[in-house]
Amino acid sequence: MITIFTMQQTTPKPELKQLEDRIEKELLDVIIEHLKSGELELEKAQILSQEFLSLLPFHDKAELLKKLGSLSGRYQEIQMIFAKYAGELEREQSSQKVVQMTEHIKAGNIEAAIQIAKGGT
Repeated sequence: MITIFTMQQTTPKPELKQLEDRIEKELLDVIIEHLKSGELELEKAQILSQEFLSLLPFHDKAELLKKLGSLSGRYQEIQMIFAKYAGELEREQSSQKVVQMTEHIKAGNIEAAIQIAKGGT
């Protein structure tokens, strides 16, 4: 039997660890699905798994997205996983911006709210 995933060397923040675990499970599901259908060879599945593990741990969600995006550029099998998490991160960031802008507006700091709307901090 061939082991595809192994334990990581360091433990990230609990929230990121949970996210890593979800992505790892989804990746494993995709690999198994593609192996069963014959769309993916075992050797390529092992390489994909090793490359994913080499990205761990992620230090923050932006790094996760960047690294997962790079990997999905080389392996079309995981592009849907990347798209899913890219969308989640984008929605999360947008919500945070709205909250920040609202706080600045309530405090009467319209210029700061405009800066956040334009992509600033």
